[in-house]
Amino acid sequence: MRGRKPKPTRLRVIEGNPGKRPINKNEPQVPAIVGAAAPSFLDPIARMEWRRQVKSLIPLGIVGECDLGVLACYCDAHSDFVRSSEKLQKTGDLIAVKGRPVLNPLTRMKRDARRDMIKAASELGISPSSRSRVQPLEDNEKDQDPTDEFFDD
Repeated sequence: MRGRKPKPTRLRVIEGNPGKRPINKNEPQVPAIVGAAAPSFLDPIARMEWRRQVKSLIPLGIVGECDLGVLACYCDAHSDFVRSSEKLQKTGDLIAVKGRPVLNPLTRMKRDARRDMIKAASELGISPSSRSRVQPLEDNEKDQDPTDEFFDD
């Protein structure tokens, strides 16, 4: 799919659907959660980000039970991003290795964490944004086995 990723349907409804584009009425609905404790494997920076995200996302009703793993990945990547950024401020982008300037490995860690944060927010069918693109099968397609066209009985 090309172009911008769609905004979660719930957010579009809250905003009054400003673009007046059709709303996916068949978007899968997941049970909303009231609150969620941060997973025990998250470090203190990630736990702070978890609390911040939960405060803003859960009241909107756009985060469901199945989104918590993605949220944990996002928070973990956020922590990596913050820690590598802080260390880079102290050490700089270049370090000396055998007397020669070399790109600090923390720059890659920071770049990878940034990429992981973005990916965690746009996983297919899991993040609220990508969920609005999912179209369920029609009733007559549900009974068909997708492998029938490839295998003989």
